[in-house]
Amino acid sequence: MELVDASLNCSVCLKKFSSKVTLAKHLRIHSAEKSFKCSECPKEFHRSDDLKYHLISKHSNEKAYECSVCQKRFITSGQLASHVQRHSADKPYKCSVCKKQFVCKSDLSKHTRIHTVRMFECSMCSKKFVRLAHLKVHLRAHTGERPFECGVCHKRFSYSRSLSSHSRIHTDEKPFECSVCFQKFRFSGGLQTHLLTHTGEKSFECSLCPKKFRRRGHLENHLRRHSDEKPYECSVCQKRFSVADGLRNHCRIHTDEKPFECSVCGTKFRTSTDLHRHQKTHTGEKPFECSLCSKKFRRSSHLKQHLARHSDEKPYECSVCQKRFRVAEDLASHCRTHTDEKPFECSVCGRKFRTSTQLHLHQRTHTGEKSFECSLCSKKFRRSSHLKQHLVRHSDEKPYECTVCQKRFYVAEGLKNHCRIHTDEKPFECSVCGRKFRTSTHLHLHLQTHTGEKSFECTVCSKKFGRRDHLNFHLQTHAYRERSFECTVCLKSFTRNEYLAIHARIHVADDLKPHECSVCGKKYLSTGQLNAHVKVHSKLFQCEECSKRFGTLAHLKRHLLTHTSSRHRISTHFTFLCTECGIRYDRRDALLSHLYEHLKNF
Repeated sequence: MELVDASLNCSVCLKKFSSKVTLAKHLRIHSAEKSFKCSECPKEFHRSDDLKYHLISKHSNEKAYECSVCQKRFITSGQLASHVQRHSADKPYKCSVCKKQFVCKSDLSKHTRIHTVRMFECSMCSKKFVRLAHLKVHLRAHTGERPFECGVCHKRFSYSRSLSSHSRIHTDEKPFECSVCFQKFRFSGGLQTHLLTHTGEKSFECSLCPKKFRRRGHLENHLRRHSDEKPYECSVCQKRFSVADGLRNHCRIHTDEKPFECSVCGTKFRTSTDLHRHQKTHTGEKPFECSLCSKKFRRSSHLKQHLARHSDEKPYECSVCQKRFRVAEDLASHCRTHTDEKPFECSVCGRKFRTSTQLHLHQRTHTGEKSFECSLCSKKFRRSSHLKQHLVRHSDEKPYECTVCQKRFYVAEGLKNHCRIHTDEKPFECSVCGRKFRTSTHLHLHLQTHTGEKSFECTVCSKKFGRRDHLNFHLQTHAYRERSFECTVCLKSFTRNEYLAIHARIHVADDLKPHECSVCGKKYLSTGQLNAHVKVHSKLFQCEECSKRFGTLAHLKRHLLTHTSSRHRISTHFTFLCTECGIRYDRRDALLSHLYEHLKNF
């Protein structure tokens, strides 16, 4: 039996050595002593061998071994051999504990340490590590130390691997290619994570809830959400985070740093996730498909939410009003309506929102970003849903019909809002005065009367408006102020071309008007004009003073002016006059809407 000399065991980690020399070299790892200093950079090492390797790998161009796949160069043939294996999808080495597979044996050896006792514990967050070096690297997340600097843009990083990955942004090097869809990645970790989207494999399951993850790090971050542990604190506003990445991304709000730029449109983002999500708006990539209706999504989370909508099950209940929801995110957003919590604030105008989606959509009003373009008329939209609604209008198809009055609509939302006219349902209530509205848009417009908010500013005279359509209408006053539009028949002049077009109808001969009233035989240019005329025969609007009846509300209002008792009331409250037909309105926006009706009926 071979005797083992216990004196050759490391007293710190119990590792065994064959000689006192190798033990002595090893003990330097556990001590703070670093006797070997690099002459080219501030880095120090425990062993001379480590210093030599560092000098060759970091400060020397002597890399004789080149990869034939990605042209990356290496110092030794062994490094090249290990690297070449990473281009292969073959992973012959499997962990006996968690079944994770690896390309090379050395990677498996490193991995198995995570299942053994972790000797080195972080004094700040209690996280444990197999090696002291890993603990030291981890501490940078708490201290904010960034010793690695990019030679191109001088951005600094806490970890050398982060710098290495970042450098590929400048070179656009993507050596790792997916064998299924041929998408390329800058580093192997990105490829491995991507491959799981094809297999659906999630090996790491939470012991507290049924959620599964593709990566152990994601599971560890998730577990902190169960414990509410938030070890990472922002030094500016003291907000705390469960993971270091959350803190890092948050800090960019204070510095306004946006290091991730879209190569297509130049838009910059704070996180790579935001950039990746944005890039899909250019490529149209939707890799996640619903197995029930074939609808595709850009994100797996969106697919999960969609799948819940196929089911009638609503497991999430509001504790205040007992309303139930299919997905947890909908419940969380709903609960904020009771608490009036709006945690998402616009950095430009300070406006707050209940959800990050609402904030993201609002921010586009400042940037003017419209990523979704109609292929038929080139009109652009901020949201894909708006583009879809717009495309329906090109087909003239109105698939949604009201069961009460048979009016048809292009989109389901239009039908839903219309149906509330019949039920008199007004679910949106003003928190200031209690007034209720049929749609959230009407409520939002009303709220501006309390706040005085006017987000839309004229670039010509700086006048501000509460609504975009009011701004657009106002802009026309600048465009046409110096121009005069004259009728070629009677020489009457108009300030706008639209008004001239409305006026020109009176000169059109009856035989050129294709739409005829079946009651009186009067002819009109459009069905809209005919429908408006038909109401004259029904006379639904009655004067309260003389009982005379009228076919339209406008005619009744005009008639009221003939009554002495009503004249003052009408002139006082209906101060906005339509110059085309003489009807007055009590609000400017009502007059604007009326003018648009003139245009629509032409």
